[in-house]
Amino acid sequence: DEVVVRDLDMGMIEQVRRHWAFYRDRRPETYDSISAR
Repeated sequence: DEVVVRDLDMGMIEQVRRHWAFYRDRRPETYDSISAR
């Protein structure tokens, strides 16, 4: 086991999220039936 401590550039996080678009097509309303199980 190990612990990693790192500073984060919050501006870069936003830029990466826009570029990678992981959350762009996210539709949380479709998760209701999955999470109800």
